[in-house]
Amino acid sequence: CESAPDFDPSLCNKKLIGARSFSKGYLMGSTGGGRRKATDTISPRDRDGHGTHTATTAAGSVVANATLLGYATGTARGM
Repeated sequence: CESAPDFDPSLCNKKLIGARSFSKGYLMGSTGGGRRKATDTISPRDRDGHGTHTATTAAGSVVANATLLGYATGTARGM
């Protein structure tokens, strides 16, 4: 897990197995007249409610006997 001012790597456990921020393109786009919100942080923590956390959620652990409203019963795996 990546350490950041608002993210403690000890938050990684058996459910959350990794956290990284990928900000190179964002930072390049915000230089030379680009704009950044004051609330933006370069961190694995999601500030908007959706987005940066999605890869971690999708790559989660195997869940046996998963179902979607009674359909598609089986084992769910992350991507």
